[in-house]
Amino acid sequence: MKLRSQLTALGLLTLTTLTLGCSQPERADAEINGDVETAETVVSASDTATGTAVPVASQSTDDNQVLADAASEPAENTAEFAEPRLLTPQELAAISENMPVEGREIISEHSFVIPIDDARTAALVISEQAADIGTNNLRIDLFETDGSWVQTLPTNESADNWILWNVKAVSFPELSFNGPEPDVVLLTEYMVGAGPTAAQPFPVATIYLNEGGTFVTHQETNDYLTDQAVETIGKAEDVLRNELMYLP
Repeated sequence: MKLRSQLTALGLLTLTTLTLGCSQPERADAEINGDVETAETVVSASDTATGTAVPVASQSTDDNQVLADAASEPAENTAEFAEPRLLTPQELAAISENMPVEGREIISEHSFVIPIDDARTAALVISEQAADIGTNNLRIDLFETDGSWVQTLPTNESADNWILWNVKAVSFPELSFNGPEPDVVLLTEYMVGAGPTAAQPFPVATIYLNEGGTFVTHQETNDYLTDQAVETIGKAEDVLRNELMYLP
């Protein structure tokens, strides 16, 4: 995101979307353990009018849905599956002091407090390395709301050699059929950094499944979503539901 603002200001890049030409990987197998109601989805997305990011509640998969501000008041730390919410300034300060790696900047508009099991909530924190703009410097950590570090989420391995351009959106649907706790769908943009399309951002999707308070990713699913050039939460959920059978 630092790289994006710097290059855009210099007029060096034209933002176009790369339609990936790689062949589709085999469809990922999805475990279905029973019928579970879909948890309400909360999304953070870019506001095209202001250039800022705002949280929105997704009531449908309509890509033209109206953006609306989500409530950001603190919720009790009792996972009654309250709405995911943005971190408070106090929580952001406490987490910043306990980041496992120095020099990282929290992307606060895409970091949320979410219920992770039937007893507690935690902060899902997305950050970037401010001084390292030419690599995949995206990192996602799980913290207690008092700032205590819990887990670093695994990376999307396919993006390890690409250059982070932008974090577009994050949502919290129920994907894994193992309970009402939210899973995570993350939409980003990357550049390959070499070749004729080196400076063309393209969409990259990553899912994280909540397994008892620990988040894991599924690389085959990530690659399939990316090969489909999924650019919106609505499209991601459509593919997950109708093609990969993740959603009921």
